[in-house]
Amino acid sequence: SILDEIQPPGTYITAEQILRNRYVEAVLLETKRLNHVAPILGPRRVLRNTNLNGYSIPKNTTLLMSLYSVHHNPLKWDDPEVFRPERFMDTNGKLNTIEDMYFFGFGKRRCPG
Repeated sequence: SILDEIQPPGTYITAEQILRNRYVEAVLLETKRLNHVAPILGPRRVLRNTNLNGYSIPKNTTLLMSLYSVHHNPLKWDDPEVFRPERFMDTNGKLNTIEDMYFFGFGKRRCPG
Protein backbone atom coordinates (compact mmCIF):
# COMPACT_ATOMS: atom_id res chain seq x y z
CA SER A 1 0.00 0.00 0.00
CA ILE A 2 1.00 3.65 -0.26
CA LEU A 3 1.30 3.84 3.53
CA ASP A 4 3.77 0.91 3.51
CA GLU A 5 5.92 2.86 1.06
CA ILE A 6 5.95 5.85 3.40
CA GLN A 7 6.15 4.02 6.73
CA PRO A 8 7.53 0.49 7.26
CA PRO A 9 4.85 -2.14 8.06
CA GLY A 10 4.31 -2.65 11.79
CA THR A 11 5.40 0.87 12.72
CA TYR A 12 3.30 3.89 13.55
CA ILE A 13 3.34 7.37 12.11
CA THR A 14 4.18 9.90 14.80
CA ALA A 15 2.37 13.18 15.38
CA GLU A 16 5.55 14.96 14.30
CA GLN A 17 5.50 13.19 10.94
CA ILE A 18 1.85 14.05 10.44
CA LEU A 19 2.47 17.71 11.22
CA ARG A 20 5.30 17.81 8.68
CA ASN A 21 3.00 16.41 5.98
CA ARG A 22 1.07 19.38 4.62
CA TYR A 23 -1.27 17.21 2.55
CA VAL A 24 -2.41 15.37 5.69
CA GLU A 25 -3.05 18.75 7.30
CA ALA A 26 -5.07 19.81 4.23
CA VAL A 27 -7.10 16.57 4.48
CA LEU A 28 -7.85 17.34 8.13
CA LEU A 29 -8.93 20.90 7.28
CA GLU A 30 -11.20 19.70 4.49
CA THR A 31 -12.68 17.07 6.78
CA LYS A 32 -13.44 19.73 9.40
CA ARG A 33 -14.91 22.01 6.72
CA LEU A 34 -17.35 19.34 5.57
CA ASN A 35 -18.12 17.68 8.93
CA HIS A 36 -18.71 20.10 11.77
CA VAL A 37 -18.23 19.45 15.44
CA ALA A 38 -20.90 22.06 16.12
CA PRO A 39 -22.90 22.82 12.93
CA ILE A 40 -24.99 25.51 14.68
CA LEU A 41 -23.39 28.09 16.96
CA GLY A 42 -25.19 30.15 19.47
CA PRO A 43 -27.06 31.55 21.02
CA ARG A 44 -25.59 35.02 20.73
CA ARG A 45 -27.30 38.25 21.78
CA VAL A 46 -27.17 41.38 19.62
CA LEU A 47 -25.77 44.19 21.81
CA ARG A 48 -27.08 47.14 19.76
CA ASN A 49 -29.41 47.79 16.86
CA THR A 50 -27.56 46.48 13.83
CA ASN A 51 -27.94 46.46 10.06
CA LEU A 52 -26.36 43.48 8.34
CA ASN A 53 -26.48 43.45 4.55
CA GLY A 54 -29.75 45.36 4.55
CA TYR A 55 -31.37 43.35 7.37
CA SER A 56 -32.30 45.22 10.57
CA ILE A 57 -31.46 43.25 13.68
CA PRO A 58 -32.85 44.84 16.85
CA LYS A 59 -30.86 45.03 20.08
CA ASN A 60 -31.28 41.95 22.33
CA THR A 61 -32.19 39.66 19.42
CA THR A 62 -30.92 36.10 19.90
CA LEU A 63 -28.98 34.74 16.93
CA LEU A 64 -27.80 31.29 15.91
CA MET A 65 -25.12 30.88 13.27
CA SER A 66 -24.92 28.03 10.79
CA LEU A 67 -21.34 26.88 10.25
CA TYR A 68 -22.68 24.60 7.56
CA SER A 69 -23.75 27.67 5.58
CA VAL A 70 -20.37 29.35 6.09
CA HIS A 71 -18.31 26.30 5.14
CA HIS A 72 -20.54 25.38 2.16
CA ASN A 73 -20.93 28.87 0.72
CA PRO A 74 -20.47 28.62 -3.08
CA LEU A 75 -19.33 32.26 -3.16
CA LYS A 76 -16.30 31.27 -1.07
CA TRP A 77 -15.75 27.59 -1.89
CA ASP A 78 -15.66 26.17 -5.42
CA ASP A 79 -17.72 22.96 -5.45
CA PRO A 80 -18.45 23.22 -1.71
CA GLU A 81 -19.93 19.69 -1.47
CA VAL A 82 -16.84 18.05 -3.00
CA PHE A 83 -14.06 16.68 -0.78
CA ARG A 84 -10.96 18.36 -2.17
CA PRO A 85 -8.08 18.90 0.30
CA GLU A 86 -6.07 20.60 -2.45
CA ARG A 87 -8.23 23.71 -1.99
CA PHE A 88 -6.11 24.41 1.11
CA MET A 89 -2.79 24.18 -0.74
CA ASP A 90 -1.01 26.44 -3.18
CA THR A 91 0.76 25.24 -6.33
CA ASN A 92 3.98 24.71 -4.34
CA GLY A 93 2.29 22.37 -1.84
CA LYS A 94 2.21 24.92 0.98
CA LEU A 95 -0.91 25.47 3.06
CA ASN A 96 -3.05 28.46 2.17
CA THR A 97 -4.32 30.73 4.91
CA ILE A 98 -7.58 29.53 6.41
CA GLU A 99 -9.24 32.79 7.38
CA ASP A 100 -12.73 31.57 6.48
CA MET A 101 -12.71 28.45 8.67
CA TYR A 102 -14.62 28.65 11.93
CA PHE A 103 -14.60 25.32 13.71
CA PHE A 104 -16.25 26.41 16.95
CA GLY A 105 -17.23 30.03 16.39
CA PHE A 106 -15.90 33.57 16.15
CA GLY A 107 -14.25 36.05 18.47
CA LYS A 108 -13.67 35.38 22.15
CA ARG A 109 -15.94 32.30 22.05
CA ARG A 110 -14.21 30.64 19.09
CA CYS A 111 -12.66 27.84 21.15
CA PRO A 112 -14.56 25.59 23.57
CA GLY A 113 -11.40 24.86 25.60
